[in-house]
Amino acid sequence: VGNPYEISGTWYYPSEDYAYIEEGVASWYGQDFHGKRTANGERYDMNAVTAAHPTLPLPSIVKVTNLDNGRVLSVRINDRGPFHSKRIIDLSRRSAQLLGFYEAGTARVRVEIDAQQSLDLKNVALKRNPGEMPMIAAVPRGSIDSSALPPPTVSENVQTVAAIPPPK
Repeated sequence: VGNPYEISGTWYYPSEDYAYIEEGVASWYGQDFHGKRTANGERYDMNAVTAAHPTLPLPSIVKVTNLDNGRVLSVRINDRGPFHSKRIIDLSRRSAQLLGFYEAGTARVRVEIDAQQSLDLKNVALKRNPGEMPMIAAVPRGSIDSSALPPPTVSENVQTVAAIPPPK
């Protein structure tokens, strides 16, 4: 799944969300990242059908629907991103071409995780690397402010009850 991480002052918390569905804006990335390492250690191939997502498990499979033209494509999440507040997924150049928004640069999309295929990928990865699951780092916390409470006041409406002595 991955540890929490910070990009430009925003914290992201990867999680296993096998009910994930979100609508928003997709973008694509290509030549500037081609051949560089992805978040899960693969070499990015702009001609592969892959994508980057800020929090879904690596790898996982999602169905991306272009809401402007109805095209649907299953892609493998193998990287982190996008880190632009208005976008929910970054697709490879090839994925953008197949979904019909390569020229436009962005598109309105629906992203739905394929729970079964994603769990199958997880199980294959666990069989290759048996043993304990990696520890997840604690969520970062801000400072905690504290102050003393004022002493209690006795209200005129409160009745005092005599203490009952303990049994002998």
